[in-house]
Amino acid sequence: MDDKRLFYLIHRVHGKLIHGLDQFLWDRLQVTSAQLMALFYIRDHDGCLLKDLGEGIQLKSSGITGLVRRMEKNGLISRKTCPHDGRGFRIYISPEGERIASGAMPMVAALNGMIHEGFSVEEMETVFRFLNTLLERVSGDLFSGLGQGGQDNGGSGPAA
Repeated sequence: MDDKRLFYLIHRVHGKLIHGLDQFLWDRLQVTSAQLMALFYIRDHDGCLLKDLGEGIQLKSSGITGLVRRMEKNGLISRKTCPHDGRGFRIYISPEGERIASGAMPMVAALNGMIHEGFSVEEMETVFRFLNTLLERVSGDLFSGLGQGGQDNGGSGPAA
């Protein structure tokens, strides 16, 4: 019987996808999935502030600082002091970062195709609707409605 614990399944899929993708990307491009997501964001928002990058790829301040430092060290981006705020930095994609981002696009398209494989267009539309709705819910106040023991059912709801 298929497991029906949504939180557990989402957690497992996320972990396996990121681990596999990190290994795949490192072997081919010497970047991690987080670095690639940052490159895609910076390419679309060249000259963005550090905080905007963090919000754009959903990384907290401590994580984004280390990520940017490693990417700069590896020649994927450059940082320049913000002229309006000497404490802030603007981040720019380097030619090497652009090369990697462009080279990764066919790989990402192939991965998306593999994930779609075996599902009809209608089934994928349902998956997209589910994931986008879930993203909206967790971006809002989904957790505020939970009591201390889980759902407002005395904590006797199904396990994660």
